[in-house]
Parts: sequence; C-alpha cells; structure tokens
Amino acid sequence: MMPGCSGDIDGISILVGTARCNANCRECAGRQHRKSAPQKDGELDIARLTQVLRFCHARNCHYVTLTGCGEPTLSPVSLTMVLETIRQFTLDGIKFDPVNLYTNGIRIGTDAEFCDKFLPQWHWLGLTSVYVSTYSDNPSLNADAFRVNAYPSFGIIFTRLKDYGLKVRASVILKNGYTDTPEKFQALSERFFRMGVDNVTAWPLKDEDDSISPLAPSPSVLTVINEYAKTSNGRIRVLLGDSRTKESLARKIALFQNGEISDVWCARK
Repeated sequence: MMPGCSGDIDGISILVGTARCNANCRECAGRQHRKSAPQKDGELDIARLTQVLRFCHARNCHYVTLTGCGEPTLSPVSLTMVLETIRQFTLDGIKFDPVNLYTNGIRIGTDAEFCDKFLPQWHWLGLTSVYVSTYSDNPSLNADAFRVNAYPSFGIIFTRLKDYGLKVRASVILKNGYTDTPEKFQALSERFFRMGVDNVTAWPLKDEDDSISPLAPSPSVLTVINEYAKTSNGRIRVLLGDSRTKESLARKIALFQNGEISDVWCARK
C-alpha cells in the first residue's frame, strides 16, 4: 500500500520533465513543485514509474494524464520515455486509455520540426489526446496571460495535432479579464469547434491550495457557463469547485518528479 492512497483510482497524473517553461503565468500551478524537478531532459526513474502504474492498475485506474511543473513539450525525451513505459504495459495486456497530454501549445504552434519528429511517434506510442491550455480565444489576450511576446495561431496548433491523429481538447482557464462571461465562453467554444477541437473543458482559476481564486468569474457567472455546457451533448464540461465532492468515488492521484505520490490533486479527468 502506498501512503495516502487507498481504494480505487480513476486516473493518474504524471509530472514529466524539467521545470523549464516557455511561458510565465502569474498563477503558475506548477511553480510549487519545481524544486523537485530534474535538471536534464531524460532524467526519469523508470522503475518508480512502473511501480506506480502497476499500483494504479491494480486499483482499476484506466487513464493517464501527462503534465509537468514546467512545459512538458520542452522535455520530449522524458515524455517519450514515459509513453514507451505505458506502451510496454499495453503490450503486456494492460491498457491505459485515454492517455492525455497537457500543454500550453506554444511549441506546437511555433516549431514545425519538433511536431514532425515527436507527434507521430507519441501517437504511435499511445498518446490519444492533447489538452491545449488557454485563457482566451484571442491570441493577443492569451499572450498577455502567458506573459509571452506573442502566442501562435490556434489554427496552426489544432491542425498540427489533428494531422497526426490526435484528439484535441481546449482546456480553458476562466479568469477575469479573459474568458469571464457566458457570452465570451460560448463564442470561444463555438470558434474552437469550427477549428476542429473535439471537446472543451473549463474551470475557474484556482489558487495553490486548489480553492477558487478571487480572480475567477463570480459564482453566478460560473453557474450560467455551466448551464450552457449542459446543452452541448457532452462536448463541453465545466469543472467547478465542488465537482470532487459530487464525484467522491472517482479519484485521481499524482506522481511527482521526486517519486512521491499523492491524492491531494484528486479530480475528474
């Protein structure tokens, strides 16, 4: 038994790669974990990863999310090693599905050579979906939120992912000044669907303790956004602050880069 993790597990989130990032978000959720991140791409404890995946499979875990305390696409060697490990489980008759990757999308939209080299390989190894984190459907506002000089075209990002057979999800962070009204969220969702996005997931901006930030839209606005999502036939999901309580039987654990696992970040996929 691993400390703090008993009963069934719905999914596992694996932090991958170094602490490097090509964005500088004011409310970076990964910053608190960067001290335990490896210094070099490719530094990965495969034995510990394998042990934890076996532990999760024994507790009916079916999906994997790949993320990081930095930007995962800046550590393609480590990410490939994780996917190779997951594929070995598949070859042994143990399948995790889906296998999701969270990214800010910047490298995918700006580095065609990187995409040509790694995206088909990752898809072949079992990567099924890519969640592109965004604050807005306006690239200029997105650049401001990520604190970068420019954010690449959403059309380029989504097309490159789709061209290699990957499902595309938009992961929308609801924050005042960006996507902060029902009208903006509806317009974003409709635009992204026209551009080939398969699903939209949204949640209010969170603080480090996982509580809803005061910079998130008001509860009344979030309620209207959630009601709109319910009309989408499952294509849009809004994860509000009490979603874990309502779905307490579904649990997710995280494997951190120092080898520790925790269920502190439990949430639905």
